Amino acid sequence: MRKSQFIFVLMLGCSLAAMAKAGTSKDNCERVAGEGNCHAILNNPYFETEGYSDTTYYALSGPEGNKTMTIYGTTESGNTAATVPTYAFFDYTSWESTIPGDVKSLKTFGNVDIGDAAFQGATSLTSVDLSGVQSIGYSAFEGATGLTSVDLTGVQRLASSAFYDATGLKSVIISDSLLGDDGKILDWEYDEESDVSTGVAPSAFTGSGLKTIYCPAGKICGNYFYGFPGGIPKVIPYSIENGQIKAGGKTYASLDDLASGNHIPKRIYTIDEANEVAGKVNSVKIRYR
Repeated sequence: MRKSQFIFVLMLGCSLAAMAKAGTSKDNCERVAGEGNCHAILNNPYFETEGYSDTTYYALSGPEGNKTMTIYGTTESGNTAATVPTYAFFDYTSWESTIPGDVKSLKTFGNVDIGDAAFQGATSLTSVDLSGVQSIGYSAFEGATGLTSVDLTGVQRLASSAFYDATGLKSVIISDSLLGDDGKILDWEYDEESDVSTGVAPSAFTGSGLKTIYCPAGKICGNYFYGFPGGIPKVIPYSIENGQIKAGGKTYASLDDLASGNHIPKRIYTIDEANEVAGKVNSVKIRYR
């Protein structure tokens, strides 16, 4: 075998090995949810879009009336993310969401790109786990009025009107993935030739009820977004110390807890505990909440 042929075979073998390691969204779905429990996410018939290399899959779990939809993408960050197609769960001819009404939460597994208007009008959603999401398209969660908080950790692209009119949304967490080297939110850029957009659109939360933006300490997240009926959101810096989140003088066990406001209460001593401690220190403060 000639050297060039050997190199080609070696490269092909490595590529196949990488693909096998990564797994498709269907492989991931069936491995976790079980064969027969996975549903294909196809293009909405009213908005045909081509170019997806793999069909994305999801599974439903949980009791009736409170189900979770889990979307399965690829597992390796170096591979192309599985895409939830444009209008996947929204019928723009009737302006209604097609996502089942008993689906209350959305989770992502692996790498996922959420297409334009994919969950537009999904008023039943009360929580979304976007930890596997790389990109959120135009109007992706427009009108998702049941959402109260969103953690965008890991998200690299946030299009305009992504959470437009999500009136129940109160807080959002920004991470370094949406920040540039200067510590500011990445500017929205659109390349007409390639038809590719990058960064963060200033109108991503227009019309929402956003009140608080959590921003990494030392970074700049304020005065970027616009279009809030209730006024400009307050920016609160947060830091991660020893696995815990510090923000606004409170401590949180995780970013999810920060988004939901579930902080760790400060210690309150009983009288007996205070007396015991008093013998070891010079002064004791008894706090009340």
